[in-house]
Amino acid sequence: MIVALADLDYFFAQVEEIMNPSLKGKPLAVCVFSGRTKDSGAIATSNYEARKLGIKSGMPIIMAKKIAPDTIFLPMRKDLYKQVSSRVMKILENFSDRIEVASIDEAYLDITKKVKSYSDIMELGKKIKEEVKMREGLTITVGIAPNKVFAKIMADMSKPDGLGILRDNDVNNFINSLDIGKVPGIGKVLEDRLREIGINYLGDVLKVDFLTIKNKIGKAKANYLLSLANNSYDEPVRPRISKHK
Repeated sequence: MIVALADLDYFFAQVEEIMNPSLKGKPLAVCVFSGRTKDSGAIATSNYEARKLGIKSGMPIIMAKKIAPDTIFLPMRKDLYKQVSSRVMKILENFSDRIEVASIDEAYLDITKKVKSYSDIMELGKKIKEEVKMREGLTITVGIAPNKVFAKIMADMSKPDGLGILRDNDVNNFINSLDIGKVPGIGKVLEDRLREIGINYLGDVLKVDFLTIKNKIGKAKANYLLSLANNSYDEPVRPRISKHK
């Protein structure tokens, strides 16, 4: 199996930059205003200029304004972002027989039957990026790997506007050097528990008795980590079902 994760960079804020090019290069945050007071609510996303100033998703708007008062704060326009997302997903459908829309700005593509070599994989990744940029003006990061989880990690490591490819020959080194805190689904609490039993990297999972891991983090998470560590994780890309059918 070969999976690509296409992840739109700082999506909401990037759409706002495209709608108003004068915003480009300036710190920008898209906010969910609660309406209780002028500044009540939280940051939905921010561009990289705002992130450099310390503004993060989920941060209270009032705190963000104290940290970086010169940032441009805009209200979320969810309907607009949904329209743009829908068009992008249509573009992505051209590159795979199976596409799973994971969120408004992410989709998994099963490209197993579309590629035969590393050069094919590289070319397809570049084409995805070029097509989305040409048709929607958006930068997108693509991670490609033997499974969905590794594809997501490769995308996260390649942001923004990147293309990260995990080759089969590099999988073992990748597993042994991947910090356990970087594994999707392993939050801070589980990360700390794993470190307590000597698991600092994904590859360490194979060095610790499975029962010890299960007792520490539960059977489901233990099985999940074991399958990743021995490169047997194979959750399929599940095609989305059209709401119109």
